[in-house]
Amino acid sequence: MDLVPDVALAAISVSIFKPYFDQANDLVNYTFIDEIFHVNQVKEYWNGNFDSWDSKITTPPGLYYLALWWLKLTGLEFSIANLRLLNFIGGVLLIITTLVVKKHHNSGLSAVSLFSSPLLTIYYTLFYTDVWSTLLIVQSYVVAVCWKPTLISATLSCLLGSISLLFRQTNIVWLAFALAVMVDKLAKDNYRDFAQYDITVFVRKAFASWRIVCPFAMVLIAFINFVISNGGITMGDKENHVIVPHLAQVFYCFTFITSFSATLWLSPAFIRGYFEILLARKYLVLNGFWIFIMFYIVQNFTFLHPFILADNRHYTFYIMRRIIFKTWYSKYLLIPIYHYSAYTVYKLFTKNHSKVLFIAFVTCVILTVAPSPLFEPRYFILPLVYWRLQVQPVADHSQLRLGLECLWNYWWSRSLFQIYFNYIFEWDDLPDPQRIIW
Repeated sequence: MDLVPDVALAAISVSIFKPYFDQANDLVNYTFIDEIFHVNQVKEYWNGNFDSWDSKITTPPGLYYLALWWLKLTGLEFSIANLRLLNFIGGVLLIITTLVVKKHHNSGLSAVSLFSSPLLTIYYTLFYTDVWSTLLIVQSYVVAVCWKPTLISATLSCLLGSISLLFRQTNIVWLAFALAVMVDKLAKDNYRDFAQYDITVFVRKAFASWRIVCPFAMVLIAFINFVISNGGITMGDKENHVIVPHLAQVFYCFTFITSFSATLWLSPAFIRGYFEILLARKYLVLNGFWIFIMFYIVQNFTFLHPFILADNRHYTFYIMRRIIFKTWYSKYLLIPIYHYSAYTVYKLFTKNHSKVLFIAFVTCVILTVAPSPLFEPRYFILPLVYWRLQVQPVADHSQLRLGLECLWNYWWSRSLFQIYFNYIFEWDDLPDPQRIIW
């Protein structure tokens, strides 16, 4: 793999997004939304108050320790801008991760396929947990996908995944996906492209590869012990983060993935292939079944958290009010979009990977997004990242499509930043101008 074009693309992308970072610090030189909790917690640690903890914080303190080390090692002063810079650097490191995966696993990536993702770019300018949480858990996947499945690689993958758990608890789900990748590598030569049979092969191979499974099992046992002792998976603010079966959120997630990956699949042939399968006689019963399941889920497992309608600083406020819940039947009109999105996510994933691994992926998506009553696109970052690391553009003009992906991501990100910078409004109980983010 010739690194020169990728390094050049990475340098151009970083130079494009760095001015947005600078402008964000100029215009939003105050803690914005949840930053007030994160920044204040680092400040407590900065002052040596390591026993202090804000009960509103729901995630572990990994980011705060990292930020403290970052400031101490660099000699930078304590400021919001310097804390945000840590996240921008995390985004740059994500480029290196992408290049490693591109070299060893998936040539259908550009250097900035992840770095320029519209779900991530806004968080390079905010002191949130998302960037480093994503960067660290993806390292466990990189080891799993790029190294041979051995006890050493499994242990290293678990170590990296465990570190990421100090930033976000739900990363345990994606650590399990790293194990699925390893077992799938060992089992795939015996697959017959028949789901029931292949799942059986996968399970048998997992038991046979107990040395690889053991490190992951040990982390899982430790995590279960944490959940029991903590009284739940959430660190704080438990009353507003109860677990519900919000299965409709899986459809929202797939719709976001499909929208942001349009340049990878959009073609007359791909769309025609969808309608051929949709209308084919041999698939009528199957499609009818899945559409019924989608209708049932939308009807019974769609939730609207009070926080969503109470906070107009998030796009979900407008999506819920103006699209999903505009009328009593609006949510049902979206089912065809959900169906097409699910098809796209499935089709591109299974182009180069087994259906068993896709089932593992969907299971991880469900466990990540469905338990939350909150509709937050931030929860879709890891599903999008992991899916993108697995897939390649459709066969025709793949290099052109990668270029268009960069432009498509930039257009989305630029639009989001323009709204963030220019559309401001006041809240009576807050002194600073308010803005809109994911």
